[in-house]
Amino acid sequence: MKITRREVLNSRGALKILMGYKIPVSVSYRLAKIGIAVEAEAKAITTTTDKMVTDYGVENDKGVKELKTDNEHYKELDELLDGEVNLDVEPVTLPAKVASTCDKCNHNMDKPFEIEPIVLMFLDKFITVG
Repeated sequence: MKITRREVLNSRGALKILMGYKIPVSVSYRLAKIGIAVEAEAKAITTTTDKMVTDYGVENDKGVKELKTDNEHYKELDELLDGEVNLDVEPVTLPAKVASTCDKCNHNMDKPFEIEPIVLMFLDKFITVG
């Protein structure tokens, strides 16, 4: 799957949230594989971007280094993040329903799989909904 480095970084938090839900084991396994691939790529990206900020950044009011938009290396960083990488993963289909237990009578049942739209917004390349 081709994905930009920026999308890799943006998807990390949403993937962690999604992996916290109880979903069928086959879907969980595929999500775990996606998470491992994303984390490995994100580590390489952050190592590179952190070095750029350390080498070319300037300290802000709080003493933290950052690349300002007028810095000549900011464009280089932006181009790096917009570049594509190839992750060896396939999108996963999320179930429409998941197994659950009734709070009142403890009866086993299926319930709709519910997740916040903000989480799904960053996972467009990784998931489909069944």
